[in-house]
Amino acid sequence: MVRLVLDTNVWLDWLVFDDPGLKDLREAHAAGRAEIFIDEPCEAELRRVLAYDLGKHTLEPYVRDEVIQKVSQLTSKSASSHTLVLPRCSDPDDQKLLHLTAASGADALVTKDAALLELARKAPFRVVTPAQLALLLAYGNSDYVVLEPKLVLHVGEPSAALDELLESHGERTAAFVTAANPGSKPRPKAENQAANQKLLESQRLLARTCLEGEGRAPDQSWAERSFLVLGIPLAEAEALGRSYGQNAIVFCEKGRPPVLVLIGL
Repeated sequence: MVRLVLDTNVWLDWLVFDDPGLKDLREAHAAGRAEIFIDEPCEAELRRVLAYDLGKHTLEPYVRDEVIQKVSQLTSKSASSHTLVLPRCSDPDDQKLLHLTAASGADALVTKDAALLELARKAPFRVVTPAQLALLLAYGNSDYVVLEPKLVLHVGEPSAALDELLESHGERTAAFVTAANPGSKPRPKAENQAANQKLLESQRLLARTCLEGEGRAPDQSWAERSFLVLGIPLAEAEALGRSYGQNAIVFCEKGRPPVLVLIGL
């Protein structure tokens, strides 16, 4: 499950403007794959903004109360303190969102605010746009399929079959990696094939077993040729994925559920 904090502008897009760009977030939350946090200062800001003149979307007082009630139903309350060192936002009003993300232990702050997005490389958590979040959620919900022996892995779900596979090869770790479509941007099939072949050869030179597979959307709307590389340490798996421009890899360790490791978002 991914833990999130939403900026006020994202709450407006969800609950007032009904932005279709948040479809993945709404579905992930409804399916229990995302937990959203809020605290009193951020809720107070949302209540204040809901009273603004929003043109044709301007809300009557009773509707604003209903929106706040809906937010309460959708969120968990955050702790009030943390020990992380946070960067200073150029907009002091946005500092409370950084505090909330840190105090709640959230994985990401979702925002469209330029001042917050400028801190993406400085914050001790991810600061992402709704579009980047949609990619993150898609990765977390994908099927990671090994073709032979047949095996389907899911992020966050323990797999006895995976443990048996690692045991049979005398390994404790593995990583599901592809060289296709860097940055999740489609490119010609021939280029993907060449890059995946190069990835495969690089790992075989290191005497690693690479099992062919593919990452797939649950609805089969897309699939990417991939490899389960056995025996690769986490740091090397991250470096391998990064060298092929990937946003993420899936890292596996015997006795633990596979985890999504973000490296390019």
